[in-house]
Amino acid sequence: MIFDVRLRMKTPHIFITLLISAHVSSITAQDALPSDSADLIVKLESFENQELAKAQKAIAEKKAAVVEVLESHMARETRGGNLDSALALKEKISELSAKDSTVEKAPSPPSSANPSINEEWFIGKTWGNDIVAFKFHPGGTGIKLLLVGPQKGHEFKMKWRIQESGAIEVDHNGAISYVWVNSSRRAKHTQTPKEDDRPTELKLQD
Repeated sequence: MIFDVRLRMKTPHIFITLLISAHVSSITAQDALPSDSADLIVKLESFENQELAKAQKAIAEKKAAVVEVLESHMARETRGGNLDSALALKEKISELSAKDSTVEKAPSPPSSANPSINEEWFIGKTWGNDIVAFKFHPGGTGIKLLLVGPQKGHEFKMKWRIQESGAIEVDHNGAISYVWVNSSRRAKHTQTPKEDDRPTELKLQD
C-alpha cells in the first residue's frame, strides 16, 4: 500500500519531466546554429547538389551514347539472323533506358531557382516589419512571427522555396505569401506572387 501511494506521488513528476524532455528535444540543432555556421552548411549543400547534378548529367549522356551504339549492334545482329543476340541487346537497351529515365535528379537548393538571389541575403536572417517577421533557416524551413492581432507573439513553423520569378514563397499551414529580397538591405512582402501588388517593406532584424 505504501508502494502504491509513493508511485502515485511520483508519477506526475515523471510525466512533467518527460514533457520537458520532449520539448527540449524538439528544438532542432539547426535552430541553434549561428548564422555564419548555417551559411556554411547551405553552401556545402549547394556544392554537393551541383556536383551531383553534373555527375548525373555526365552519366545520362554516356548512357545515351552507349544505347545508340547498342542499337546499331542490335540491327546488325538482326540482319545477320542472330535473333538470340538481338533479343539480348534489346533487353539490355530497355534496361539502360529505364534506369536512365528513373534516375533521381539532384535536389536543387531552394535559392538556386533564381541565380540573381543571393542566399546570404536571407538564410539565417530575419526580415520583418511591425506586422510580421520571417526567419529563414537553411533547407527551406523557418519561423513566421505574427506581431499584431489575436495571435500576436506566436511563432509558426514555415516552409519556403524560391520561385522562378525570384519571389520566396512562404507557407505556414497553407497560408501562403511572398517575400522579395532584392539586396542585403532591401526586402518587401506581398500577399500575391506579383512584386508590385501592394507590397509592404521589410527590414533586416538581425
